[in-house]
Amino acid sequence: MTRRAPACPPPPLVRWAAGTALLGAVLAAAVAVAGIAGGTAAPGAVGWSAVAAAGLAFHGLMARAGRRWGRVLLPVSGAAALGGLFPEAAGGLPRWLLIGALAACLAASAALFLPPAAAWFRERGDSARLMGTGLRKAVLAVHVIVALVWTGVIVTMAALALTALADPGPAAVRGLTTAMLAIEANLLGPPALVALLTGVALACGTRWGLLEHRWVAAKFWLITAGIISAPFLNRPALFAVQEAAFGGAPAEEVRAAMQHLALVYPGIPAAALAAAVLSFTRPWGRTRRGRRAAERRRAPARRIPARVTAADPVAEGVVALRLERTGGADLPPWTPGAHIDLVLPSGRVRQYSLHGDPADRSAYRVAVLHEPGGLRGSAEAHRLRAGDRVAIGGPRNRFPLADAAAHLFIAGGIGIVPLLPMIRELDARGAPWRLVYVGRSLPAMAFARELAEAHPDRVRLFPRDACDRPDLGAVLREAPEGAAVHCCGPAGLIAGVEAELPAARPDATLHTERFAPADRAAGAPDAPFDAELRRTGGTVRVPAGTTLLDALRERVPGADASCENGVCGGCEVRVLAGVPEHRDDVLAGEDRDRTDVIFPCVSRARGRIVLDL
Repeated sequence: MTRRAPACPPPPLVRWAAGTALLGAVLAAAVAVAGIAGGTAAPGAVGWSAVAAAGLAFHGLMARAGRRWGRVLLPVSGAAALGGLFPEAAGGLPRWLLIGALAACLAASAALFLPPAAAWFRERGDSARLMGTGLRKAVLAVHVIVALVWTGVIVTMAALALTALADPGPAAVRGLTTAMLAIEANLLGPPALVALLTGVALACGTRWGLLEHRWVAAKFWLITAGIISAPFLNRPALFAVQEAAFGGAPAEEVRAAMQHLALVYPGIPAAALAAAVLSFTRPWGRTRRGRRAAERRRAPARRIPARVTAADPVAEGVVALRLERTGGADLPPWTPGAHIDLVLPSGRVRQYSLHGDPADRSAYRVAVLHEPGGLRGSAEAHRLRAGDRVAIGGPRNRFPLADAAAHLFIAGGIGIVPLLPMIRELDARGAPWRLVYVGRSLPAMAFARELAEAHPDRVRLFPRDACDRPDLGAVLREAPEGAAVHCCGPAGLIAGVEAELPAARPDATLHTERFAPADRAAGAPDAPFDAELRRTGGTVRVPAGTTLLDALRERVPGADASCENGVCGGCEVRVLAGVPEHRDDVLAGEDRDRTDVIFPCVSRARGRIVLDL
């Protein structure tokens, strides 16, 4: 089978920038090797060069993959390389070669922010700014381990300084300061740089953002200050103490120099401890920049006038609609798993997943199941014909393609639709995937024949009128280790997968999307609570039996919402304080413990809550 080019491939400018970064990484690694082979480099300088090489390679590859945080971090890695390649680790390499390579690397970093590259990153969609689950866990593990190592080194330095202060005799001071200088030269810099780079990656590559929350910004500046203070504060203080001790200065003068040093070093572990406390408490809410970003994300989706250009039956009770923008301009970019709001001629607003090729922005394609009685607007959507006027909102993506080595897709009925572009993208990459597709009958299973004919070795069809239901436990056990499981379909199918996964494949990650809300009848009873509106001012009382969204609309008439049943995520509001009681179907897994967001159409709060409204 011929492999197709991936959708929305990187432009030449991005490919050149990523290639240049990789060449810079090779040079940084060569510098480290030359330093070791020539015996001219201290371990700290070699470590610095190795970290710079790894950072340049990793962030270059992430930028080429369209990850916005990789683009942001590439200049940071370039600056780290600039500081790490010129010490004695250079191993005799010509200075002009180092200067030229670093200049090219920094130029490549800047090129990623030029209009052609910036436009491509925007086309990748908002999910491109986030890390996949596996990558996030790996980076977090490295960050925590290295931060602990760095903090341990600093605590050791502080202990040595306090020991020297207790015994300011010249011989003791000479030995202790010599040990401190050796530790600082060889063990302090590389872990500090890794802690900084991984911390910035976690901030930029997750929902927190680097400068959007005060606690993240404070943690960033604390760690940066700790790294900068080492060469500019600690080392001069160490040299001053050594000069006094080796120069035969009186004990009082040595003690005075040691007092200054003893004040400098405990400050850095204190800053590291404060950064750790901030990571757990997450105080203070959003910055001004973060509030502006939240407002942009929360802004009501602009309705795009559109028309139906095709309405074709693709299965029993399923019609595929092709929607083009009125006037023929390109539609907004989208990524696999995204959905749109379709504003029907009657004014009803319904959500439908997109399928087709994300690179084709001339039209959107959706598939609508005709539900009995015309529930959820499906009857009206089935009456649409070519030429009918509609409107489009979005797109939004609450069901993105996970970052994993292998994927298992489980679809039920019309739940196949959001999985189609995911399969298309993985097939273009040549990545491993499998599909289990359950339906009422083969004629009622949209796109089933096309999938089975194109991928006979990857697609398993289970029409209920011809075969038994699949053994979900056996299906999950056959999934590769660490696979991402994407499931979309009826509530019973999703519940079955959720029940079987922990025992069948505990190392897999589950990603679900529902087209209808889960049964919440057995949930906690409604209790009244208060919602403080931080920016608007005042407090809204939410009685039992009234949704938070309805209460908010009395104070904020323009509060955005779409499905109003906890499925689409269009009404998302940031939480500054308090504990939300999540009743939505947007958050899943560990995200159910999030306290920074609420979907007010269905969710409530446990006591008083403060909203960023």
